[in-house]
Amino acid sequence: PVGYHVTFGIEERFGFNRQDRRGWLTDQLLSLGVGVLLTAAVVGALVTLVVLLPTWWPLAVIAAMTALSVGMLVVYPRVIAPLFNDFSPVTDEAVATAVEETLEAAGVTCEQVYIMDASRRSAHANAYFVGFGETKRVVLFDTLLQQMELPQVQAVLAHELAHWQRGHIWRRLAASVAVTAAVVGVVWALTRQPWLYAAFAVPTEPAYGAVLALLYVGPLQLVFAPVLNQRSRQHEWEADADAVRLTGSAEPLWGALQTLSAENLANPFPHPWYAAVMMGHPPIAERLRRLREHEAQATSNEAATSA
Repeated sequence: PVGYHVTFGIEERFGFNRQDRRGWLTDQLLSLGVGVLLTAAVVGALVTLVVLLPTWWPLAVIAAMTALSVGMLVVYPRVIAPLFNDFSPVTDEAVATAVEETLEAAGVTCEQVYIMDASRRSAHANAYFVGFGETKRVVLFDTLLQQMELPQVQAVLAHELAHWQRGHIWRRLAASVAVTAAVVGVVWALTRQPWLYAAFAVPTEPAYGAVLALLYVGPLQLVFAPVLNQRSRQHEWEADADAVRLTGSAEPLWGALQTLSAENLANPFPHPWYAAVMMGHPPIAERLRRLREHEAQATSNEAATSA
């Protein structure tokens, strides 16, 4: 009900939704199917490791979840994402040239550049860079190309590539592993508590305890969220600064952020507490202010060099 209201109430009211109810229901069923399969695989692996490795299962679970996280960097764009959207190679020569110039400026080699048909569901625009090694790929939403000029598209892409250059993807993965380790530690501690088994009237077996403990660890995400979001916002600042360096000016990214904010009806001035706890990206107004600071600093450095 909440998802339905978001799509056909809020999103449609403000002109973002482009999906009919049949398409929405299909997406929901598909998402449910993928979610059930992944959850069953994770829980099944957890129980199996607890049974087979009664002493060392926490370390085995952490290792398995780390492998899954790395694997999803490859599996998601190649297997899961195509279930929901169509991805087509870039055929527009101007767009292809703009992307190639940005990749070259960033020192990144990537042969897979695709346009995603985001417009058949929503008017929201975005781009992303995912994968590693030979699996790297650039994905541009078709809505991004519809709403922005090419220099702005290049700035958005430069921002995404900066995340790769600075190793933000791997840092976020490391943070995810740390959170996983903490959660597994709590699960392990709970499996050693007699009250857990008594509360559900099940045998005192770690396999039962591990599954039941999962019911209690959900709120831990709220504990870690402020720290993870703070690090994420720092990464966004760094990527913005690098995008300015790669494109040679703050203007393209400035225009891109203004367009994204206007088209997505983003709140430029969220409450500071909400931003600190819930937002992985800095408020648009703050990003624009810092872009001007980067530009002023660059101008000052050039003047000093000339002198």
